[in-house]
Amino acid sequence: MRKILKLTSIILGILVFLAVVGLSVLVTCVSPNRFKPLIASQAAKYTDRQLTIDGDLSWEFFPYFGVKVGHMTLSNPAEFKEKVFAEVNHATIGVKLLPLLDGKIQSSGVKLDGVILNLIKDADGNPNWQFSPTKINAGNTASVQVSSSQNISPNPSNVEKQENNKITFVMSLDVPSVDITNTQIHWSNVQAKQSVDLDNVELHAKNIHLDQAFPISGSLKFAIQNPARRGEINFDGNVNVDLKNKLYQVNNLDFVIQTQQANQKISLALSGDVIADLANDTLVVNRFASHLANLLLNGILKIDHLQNNPLVSGHVKIDSFDLKKFLQSINQDVASLEMGKNVSADFDFDFISSGDKTALQKMNLIGVVKAEEFKTDKLLMDTISVKTQLKNGVLALSPITASLYEGSLQADANLNFNAVTPQISVQAKLININMKSLLANMKKSESKIKIKGIGTVSINVTTSGLSQDVLTKNLNGNASLSLKEGVIEGVNIGKLADSAYALARHEAAPTDSSDNTNFGNLSATAVIQKGILTNNDLLLDSPRFDTKGKGSIDLVNQQIDYQLQTTSKEAAQNKGKNILNIYNLTIPIRITGNLSNPTVKVDSSDIAKQIAKQQIQHLQENVKDKLKDVIKNKLPGDAGALLKNLIGS
Repeated sequence: MRKILKLTSIILGILVFLAVVGLSVLVTCVSPNRFKPLIASQAAKYTDRQLTIDGDLSWEFFPYFGVKVGHMTLSNPAEFKEKVFAEVNHATIGVKLLPLLDGKIQSSGVKLDGVILNLIKDADGNPNWQFSPTKINAGNTASVQVSSSQNISPNPSNVEKQENNKITFVMSLDVPSVDITNTQIHWSNVQAKQSVDLDNVELHAKNIHLDQAFPISGSLKFAIQNPARRGEINFDGNVNVDLKNKLYQVNNLDFVIQTQQANQKISLALSGDVIADLANDTLVVNRFASHLANLLLNGILKIDHLQNNPLVSGHVKIDSFDLKKFLQSINQDVASLEMGKNVSADFDFDFISSGDKTALQKMNLIGVVKAEEFKTDKLLMDTISVKTQLKNGVLALSPITASLYEGSLQADANLNFNAVTPQISVQAKLININMKSLLANMKKSESKIKIKGIGTVSINVTTSGLSQDVLTKNLNGNASLSLKEGVIEGVNIGKLADSAYALARHEAAPTDSSDNTNFGNLSATAVIQKGILTNNDLLLDSPRFDTKGKGSIDLVNQQIDYQLQTTSKEAAQNKGKNILNIYNLTIPIRITGNLSNPTVKVDSSDIAKQIAKQQIQHLQENVKDKLKDVIKNKLPGDAGALLKNLIGS
């Protein structure tokens, strides 16, 4: 028995020696450059492209059998101006021979250096990266299929299944490393006039096995045109590959993008576990997290129908963050935003990434946005809650609730993105608002006239546009205001009325130094057309006067043209000293000019007309009285009665 084993060992040793000698002779005597035409013809057959190998081919031998490839290029289709589709400076790959007999691939590693890839979509939308399907080997690159009629007996431990007279056995894989260095990828879309350049692309993986996780890392620099962006990307993670079930996972993926904008760098960090299930055509990102400046977003992301009309869905939660600091960190500071404290969001979404609709028309979203405090140069709110729903290109914000200026806000808003210019509609009610604080924030500068009081404001308006000026110009709708415990600062209606009465009596003007008007209640409704507010029914009730008003406010040009009509409530005093009852006069007060600094004055010409009219009426009444006395004394009887009727009794 020992002799048999010894003899067998000697024979195997001789066979191995002969194999080694044979391969040595092959490597020494046969130049691999002789295979260039064969390789080029096979490439042309399967890709319909011209493969040019102008670098040397060389063998590698023991313990790995492999080949080194020098410079080579693969051409583009003839209709593309760019002649080269892909270019490689150096490539090296080697495998152990004996493990192949047992269905195992053990490699010395794969090295690619100086790869250049040009991806182009021409003016007609044709991409250069699509090869003719009839010329591409459609077999599974991860398995070997052999007809059972051939005289081959694979290792039984590697047999996966036998079906339709075919035997499929899965290769095991053992690659110590894959290194891709100095790679450039240029992508351009001629139709959209967009391009992306990826430079210094590197990909490294080691200890690659199909039955256990292996680490992978990479980096690249990018430059994007239209819009212009520049930066770099770094990533690493652990890869699991299940070829049998077409399941690919990257666990603990860390992905960092740094972009350069002016002199400021913006860094975006992404992490999570990525699972691509090609058998079910899905991709899932679990434990998804995104960190940009002071904003932390986390959730789950899923893509169904991965290879055809992908449907993206998921849930996202944004932790509380300072909106002002965030915008400053990404170099998007909005000067009008003074504070955005503890802003947070929580929503579900889905998104179809194909079709001819715009991005907002493809997306469905439902959730809520909250903020502790929000302040702009025109508005201050706290305890804000906005329920959001985006569907078919329409964003509904309903309800919107907030506390502001000692009162509350209840509102609904719709933003329609289906038109070229966004269409906006708002219904809002401000309840028990401190009007002085509200108006002080809303006006661009200190105003001469101020209104104090507790007010309720209702608005129902529509507009369209993107900028504030355009939105104001397109503003249409209606509004109403009711105010109690009010004060008008900057205008003393009583003083103006008293001055008018003094003028009528030819007396000195009153010496009241106050410039305020105290009143009990104020109410008004308005119509808004193209940014111009028109009101015809203002009613102001003060202790001494009733005031009516009408006029217009041009919100676009910040102009006012308004008229108040004030009537005294006081009973006539010392009426006997005057030929007129001046307290029946209606005092017209005109407010005109810029909203921040209008001119307020009494219309004296109108008062003069009223006085003249009263004088005429007074004279007419005196003449009538005297005629009546004459008729009564001089023409008694039926004739006198007839004349009395003619002149009025």
